[in-house]
Amino acid sequence: IFFIRGVLEAIKSLHWIPDVIHCLGWFSALAPVYLKTAYKNDPYFERAKVLFSVDGNEEEGEIGEDLIKKLEFDKITGDLLDPLQGEVTPDALRRMAIHYSDGVILGQESVSPELIEYLRSEPDHKVLEYPGPAVDHAEAYVDFYRSFTE
Repeated sequence: IFFIRGVLEAIKSLHWIPDVIHCLGWFSALAPVYLKTAYKNDPYFERAKVLFSVDGNEEEGEIGEDLIKKLEFDKITGDLLDPLQGEVTPDALRRMAIHYSDGVILGQESVSPELIEYLRSEPDHKVLEYPGPAVDHAEAYVDFYRSFTE
């Protein structure tokens, strides 16, 4: 949470108004939540589209059991926590990010079937299926980004 808020406040202090904010992996997974709740009416972020990349080969880290209490302190409570499904795991955070993002990029072929199933249950998202390595398929990624800015 400290990392996410620090980045968002740095963007504001630099007077940047982003069109697209791209979050990669579970470590940044709370950014979409904060952008769509605590920062949703902030003039720096109110028009920003949020993308989340799900990568099947990420390191798994430890998440404190008090995460939900910290989110509740920031008024992220009740139904807003439903995507966690009562869990505090990297996959639960990924579900949360998928739920609060405008678009999702599948960054690997090896994304967990549970996350794919959750993504399919969220029909309002644009999804970029894994097109292959970005080096070889840059145009697919560029087109996906453009679909949020045009």
